[in-house]
Amino acid sequence: MSADVQPVQVPTSATASKVDFKRGLFTARDLAFLIYYYPLRWMARLVGAPFFRVAQRWGERISPWVQARERRVAEQKLMNRLAVSLPEAQRISGEFLRCRVRAVLFVLRRDSGVPLEVAFQTVGREHLESALEQGRGVILLTVHCQAKRECAAAMQQIGRGFVTLVAGPERVYREHGRLLWKFARSRLVALQWQCPNERLVREDPDSVFEVARVLRGGGLVMMSPDVGDSATAVEVEVGDYIHRVSVGALDIARLTGCVIVPIWPYYAGRDCIIEFRKPLEIVPIEGREESRRVNTPLLVDAMAEQIREHPEQWDFWDRNTSGRYAKSAARG
Repeated sequence: MSADVQPVQVPTSATASKVDFKRGLFTARDLAFLIYYYPLRWMARLVGAPFFRVAQRWGERISPWVQARERRVAEQKLMNRLAVSLPEAQRISGEFLRCRVRAVLFVLRRDSGVPLEVAFQTVGREHLESALEQGRGVILLTVHCQAKRECAAAMQQIGRGFVTLVAGPERVYREHGRLLWKFARSRLVALQWQCPNERLVREDPDSVFEVARVLRGGGLVMMSPDVGDSATAVEVEVGDYIHRVSVGALDIARLTGCVIVPIWPYYAGRDCIIEFRKPLEIVPIEGREESRRVNTPLLVDAMAEQIREHPEQWDFWDRNTSGRYAKSAARG
């Protein structure tokens, strides 16, 4: 696997503002938000755990039919990009849809205040403890940003405090219409910030200094590299396709000397397994560009290893990093 690092241009805040100004007055995202925030969330709070058991059972049954077209597209991608057979692609896409149902219900539980019924099991915790013993701070690297939910809940369960980087509301909620945008942003941000861990907005210029302070104090920071619009995004080759990933974790490791520990979340039945992997063997190099050139393949290989072991996580990552950046399209 190669990782030919190429910098990419990201839109400026001025450009984003112009795009936002052209939004409609009321969008489909607004309708989904109103349904989610009021009747669905209140019903979940009123009924409690039985609501989620029924919702998961029926959600896993009907999602293959409701998302039939999306499932076929995922199967075709799996066969083309991961070179798997059709039966295997069907199995993986089915597991991906089940993961999506679990993710939606996971967030709904959090937002409605219903306790989680997921049993978290940690594997490879000795890698985390040995990294923390070095006293240089640890970056917990998830393969995609959706995985932070389960990882954050597991870290809270084992009693480890941490800081996580999140996208700012201007980026997350730009699909809302102008009529309800401020209302939706304020409500959803309030729901996000009710989690006990500390959160930093990655678009905030001061966030990098806060991250450095936490790491130099021997703390934990959770990050994900699937941020294609980040200022630290680069293009890397994974197989025959080009993906956009953020190498901000490598830049921070170069400046602070911290340790990067990949963290894998995946489901085994109804249990959620959180696996801490062996720390990345980062090569200490002074120059930023040379450090990226040498160490980015380590970052890419760590992500690719999880995709090979748990291909149901691939679609989440592929959507956030590839877009239209297929090799044939980009260089053809």
